[in-house]
Amino acid sequence: MLSFKKILVPYDGSSYAKKALATAADLALLIPGAKLFIATVTPAEQPKEKVRLTSASADDTPKKNPGTILLEEAEALLPKGVPHETILRAGDAGDELVTLTLEKEFDLIVMGSRGRGALKSLLMGSVSSHLASNSKCTIMIVK
Repeated sequence: MLSFKKILVPYDGSSYAKKALATAADLALLIPGAKLFIATVTPAEQPKEKVRLTSASADDTPKKNPGTILLEEAEALLPKGVPHETILRAGDAGDELVTLTLEKEFDLIVMGSRGRGALKSLLMGSVSSHLASNSKCTIMIVK
């Protein structure tokens, strides 16, 4: 019997990430006690300007973080009843995901083979290779 209880799904909105999410959701529904952890890594934020040189305009309203938008999209794609948690990190995708796997001690990573979504840095092939080389858990690559 499969014993994967903590399943990480890196998500960038690409078709590969969506397939990986669907596969992981199917596994979570089949394995009693399994939980998905959906993670998105955004590029590290640039420092804010100390002084605004222009006057306020209607476009100065705070914008939602692109990573938050992707995580909301991922949650909307999940079938009802799939236990899950979302995780948003900023920085280098490969390094952040490896750190996350060490912190949370996942049993399985289910990820797309390459990403071309809104946050191109998340699943660009090299990230899957980086995870395969540096994580200590089983990895399933979905094409």
